Amino acid sequence: GVLGQVTRVYPLTAEVTLLIDRNQTTPVLNTRTGLRSLAQGLPQNNGEQIELRFVQAHADTRTGDILTTSGIDGVYPPGLPVAKVLSVTNQGNSGFAQVLCQPMARPGHAMHVLVVTPQNPAATLEPQP
Repeated sequence: GVLGQVTRVYPLTAEVTLLIDRNQTTPVLNTRTGLRSLAQGLPQNNGEQIELRFVQAHADTRTGDILTTSGIDGVYPPGLPVAKVLSVTNQGNSGFAQVLCQPMARPGHAMHVLVVTPQNPAATLEPQP
């Protein structure tokens, strides 16, 4: 599954912002329903969960649903496994549900990684002066 995004490159190494980082947001697609969402890291849960942001309380999201990259951002190709939904809890009167997910990739257990170049390299480049 998706482990994270390369955010800095050095001559012999690279820095990766993990999917479970609170500052990392990844566009995802629910493979069962086609619903698009944003997955964001949850560091307060031992760094092993992510949360779907802004999911409406009445959305058809269920425990066990599989999330993949949507490809909408041009960074990740569509269809890479991201996470599995662990729980869906309605948040009272807010109109949104709290959706907790288990990432498919386990950062602490990864021995090898595959670096995939973006579909649209211009989407990740900084503007030139």
